[in-house]
Amino acid sequence: MGGFLNDNESLDEAAERILFSLTGLRNLYLEQLLSYGEVERDPAARVISVSYYALINTEDYNNELGNKYGAKWFELSKKPALIFDHDEMLDKALRRLRRKTRSQPVGFELLPEKFTIPQLQKL
Repeated sequence: MGGFLNDNESLDEAAERILFSLTGLRNLYLEQLLSYGEVERDPAARVISVSYYALINTEDYNNELGNKYGAKWFELSKKPALIFDHDEMLDKALRRLRRKTRSQPVGFELLPEKFTIPQLQKL
């Protein structure tokens, strides 16, 4: 899933806008991952992509938003094949997130402001 950069819009602003347009969600942990610019990555046109990943607590996700915006959740082991090099983007995002969770408390982004020890242990 993705979108295009609008005039007078930063990459981060575009990522937030596109995430909202696809999910209806705002104010999430969103991080720029990598840029992709291989010449033949999209057979239709020359496309340069900047990938991001977001942390979303799916337990807080409202099913109405999925119906309204068309967002769907998949277990990684059951995800469909993605177009172009998007499987590679997902793999790199997962590797980055796994590395990051070893050294930084990014998981706290998925917890409520006040949380219990069992919630922390589950995370």
